[in-house]
Amino acid sequence: MLRLVASAGCLCAFAVQAQNPADTVTSLGVGGRGFGMGGAFAAIADDVTAAAWNPAGLAYLTRPEFQIVLRTMPRYSTIQTGNAANPTERTSGSAGSQQAGFVGVAFPLHRSPIGKNGTLGLAFWRGGFFEESIFAPRLTSGDPQSNLEIRPRNSNLRVLTDFFTLSYGFSIGKDMNLGIGVVYSQQMLDYRLTETIVDPTDPNNPLGTTENSLSETGTGVGGQIGIIGPFGNGRGYWGLSYRSEIDLQNYGGGEMFADKIPARFSASASYVLAEITRGAYQDFLVGAVQIDHYASANRDLSNSRSDTTDFGLGLQYSFALRGFSVPVRVGFRSNQSGNAA
Repeated sequence: MLRLVASAGCLCAFAVQAQNPADTVTSLGVGGRGFGMGGAFAAIADDVTAAAWNPAGLAYLTRPEFQIVLRTMPRYSTIQTGNAANPTERTSGSAGSQQAGFVGVAFPLHRSPIGKNGTLGLAFWRGGFFEESIFAPRLTSGDPQSNLEIRPRNSNLRVLTDFFTLSYGFSIGKDMNLGIGVVYSQQMLDYRLTETIVDPTDPNNPLGTTENSLSETGTGVGGQIGIIGPFGNGRGYWGLSYRSEIDLQNYGGGEMFADKIPARFSASASYVLAEITRGAYQDFLVGAVQIDHYASANRDLSNSRSDTTDFGLGLQYSFALRGFSVPVRVGFRSNQSGNAA
């Protein structure tokens, strides 16, 4: 019975990620500009972060660029009550640690081997992060024939999904850009569990303590492709981007958590909504929308994900001031549950 209770506790704690309503394991965005537009950025990405949003945007760069972005990663804390096999959970979210969310460098090529205005980009970004601590002061076994209890349970699950890309963006016609890239990904899983089994009639003499840990890294290679083009006499731009599914290899015990990073398809559009003249200055109001679709993956595993579609909406007002502009951005972003049915 001691082994059964401990095993049930281990499985319940390890599977808790799949119960989190938002999929932060593979769907984090990057960059202050992209965040400010609510993730509606695949049609207007014209800096080095285009390596993550849409590699076609790299072709807009006319000089070398380096960028590093810090961001706050999400963190969750869960309190468990009830029985070990099917505990009741109360979860709260908070701001976690500051980490490098994106590091990238881009080099426009004087002699483009393909197309015109070719730009080579090398980038790292943290495309997924999940951390949850679980504490249960007291759990029953859930077995009516046993009075054993867990007092207490402590566990921590941390998942990091990193992407490394080598991308190339270039012009294929008037105001039309194409981008391609190779994506190397690694998903790091770190799991810790400690729980003590007691007989409630003699709680001061524990029957035993279970300690489980798992630290694994799965790696895989995929590809991405993107295209950007104009519409509405140049007042608007549309963008499409696709990142292929990535099979994770060398995961070891982590294979019970995930074996794939889901494919992502993004469709975006931006448009100049208004031009405001202020004496010698001219301001612009730009609106953008984007749909991101993530394919299902990891069927029958702990991080099983169903097909999900997220939506982003952003507005940018650019104030012109003596030879430079000051952008003000506001955005909305949905994050659909990725829980598999």
